[in-house]
Amino acid sequence: MRQSLTVRQAAADTGIHRNTSFRWRHRFLSWISQDRLPELKSITEADETYLLESGKGKRNLTCPQEARRQCN
Repeated sequence: MRQSLTVRQAAADTGIHRNTSFRWRHRFLSWISQDRLPELKSITEADETYLLESGKGKRNLTCPQEARRQCN
């Protein structure tokens, strides 16, 4: 599709049947049209989120006694 080939040319280049090339082309085109984000119409904010990571059950901890604290 990026090279603007016909369905038959794309099928011949990739070694698939022309019907498969046709179906794939329409499938990709429908995915592209559904992949758009809705337009934002109001104030939007983003912030970082920090999550504690538990080391419970991990075998190779650097400091096993302090699984939830930062090791020095």
